[in-house]
Amino acid sequence: MKVDPKSLVAVVFLAPGAKADTAAATSTRLDCSKYKGELVFILGVGTVTAGSITWTFTQSTDAAGVGEIALVANEGVVTAVTTSNDPLTQVRTIRAGSYLPFLKVVGTIATGPAEASAVMLAQPSG
Repeated sequence: MKVDPKSLVAVVFLAPGAKADTAAATSTRLDCSKYKGELVFILGVGTVTAGSITWTFTQSTDAAGVGEIALVANEGVVTAVTTSNDPLTQVRTIRAGSYLPFLKVVGTIATGPAEASAVMLAQPSG
């Protein structure tokens, strides 16, 4: 099935900027039940001052995180970004409907800080 790029919406999970620690590199839980097809996540990392940032996803039944568990993207785990391989932008997909309704992106920062962002491209189901 072809998707018209004009039908996609961009959903910012994590706005671009310096993230001092994991808390700063963790999004809120967003309701993704209103999208269909593949959810495309663009995970951008600019300069990692020291250490690394490792991206993961979680899923839960509501915005409060009830039943929160890990979620692995179709392509598997995301490569850790360090001072040796920055800047690095990675793309991961998750099939709409194959997860609990609420998703969260977590950038685990070891040492830090790191310039980072997380954006999802998706097609609304309505």
